[in-house]
Amino acid sequence: IKVPHSFIKFKAKTQIKKDWQHYWHHHKPKSGTLIREIFPDVSFKPLEWNRQLILFFTEHGPFKAYLKRFCLATDNTCACGGVGTVWHYAIECPLTSSYHFKQPKLEFLIAWKRSICKNTKLKQKATNLINFLEEYEEILI
Repeated sequence: IKVPHSFIKFKAKTQIKKDWQHYWHHHKPKSGTLIREIFPDVSFKPLEWNRQLILFFTEHGPFKAYLKRFCLATDNTCACGGVGTVWHYAIECPLTSSYHFKQPKLEFLIAWKRSICKNTKLKQKATNLINFLEEYEEILI
C-alpha cells in the first residue's frame, strides 16, 4: 500500500512533538525553568521575541542581581537600594517608574508573565525597559 508523503510527514511531526513535549516535562535541568513555567507546552510556532524580551523573561541581562551571580558586579543592590532583579526594575524601582507594570499578586505571577507574552503593548513596554536599563546602565547599575 502506498502511503501519501503528507501522511508520513504528519505522523513524523506529531511523534517529534510528542517526544519533545515529554522531554520538556520530564527532563528538567536547572536551566530553562523560567521559560518552562511560562510555556508549559512546546510548539513549532516561533515566538517572535526580540533580544530584549529574551533578556526580560530569562532574567539574564543588565540586572544587578544577575551580574552579581557571575561576579560582574560587587553587590546585587540597585542604585535605589532594592535588590536589582528584572522584576524590581519592572515593578518597584523608583528610577524606572515610567516603565512599571502593574504588580501582580504572587499567586498570579505565572499567568501575569504569560499575559505579557501575549500582549503586544506589554511586550513593547518590556522591550523599552530593557533598552532604558542598557542605555543608563552606568547610572542605574
